[in-house]
Amino acid sequence: MRKIIVRNKIRCLECGDVIESISVHDYRKCSCGKCAVDGGSEYLRRTFEHEGIFEELSEFAPVFMCADKKCSQGTRKRSNEPLSDKEIKAVIEAAKSIDIAPESLVINDLEYLDNSTETIYDYHDDKIYITKNVFQEIKNDFIIRDLLSVRTFLAREYYGRRHFLRDYIKRDHRSSPSECQESYTWQDEANASIYAARFAPGLDQRDRALLYQDAVYCAYVYSQTFRLDEHMKSVIFGDGTATPEDIPVDYVSLKEAENND
Repeated sequence: MRKIIVRNKIRCLECGDVIESISVHDYRKCSCGKCAVDGGSEYLRRTFEHEGIFEELSEFAPVFMCADKKCSQGTRKRSNEPLSDKEIKAVIEAAKSIDIAPESLVINDLEYLDNSTETIYDYHDDKIYITKNVFQEIKNDFIIRDLLSVRTFLAREYYGRRHFLRDYIKRDHRSSPSECQESYTWQDEANASIYAARFAPGLDQRDRALLYQDAVYCAYVYSQTFRLDEHMKSVIFGDGTATPEDIPVDYVSLKEAENND
């Protein structure tokens, strides 16, 4: 099973520093200079004075590449149970950290919970209906969506989907919040991740990289792909400093992309 690098880091056993490479070519040395890391989430590179001078602390995650289109939603917690007080507090804190007001969250709406287990942005109410799947549930096999933190998941639903609010309303055919998920197309799913990665406040480079990778996977399960723009490349492979642009994503079939190459 293929794995991705979640954390690329080591501990120097000479000086005790824990050093981590965040992106490709992000070369980091410990304070004594006797070992270093590089590669970010793309590869593991170690330079060191001698064997046994560092402790490996990297973290990995298996990626389940599934042909079932439902897999793009991941295996996050699915439950109709109301959130506990502790969970509610965690969601509100995560929302505030990315400038989403608590008033924009609908938590423990029993009518909604009776009909859905999905945390979803309701484009008529301009609110996020919260369920337990806002929390991670990492199992033996999982995909990129399962790695999103609570704040990243909320950013995707709010900032990513809200960018297309007028488009959703224009084609609206739903009659209740629980039907929003069914109305979203695979392009909507990919675009939500892309636009949250581009413009959501309060996210770090790892959050944005995971969102872009989630978009790639959303397209992949529908045999589609898209060309990475400069901001995507910067976030995934570089230092994350490129300025994002509000430009449409040009999706093409995998077959067409292979022919063009």
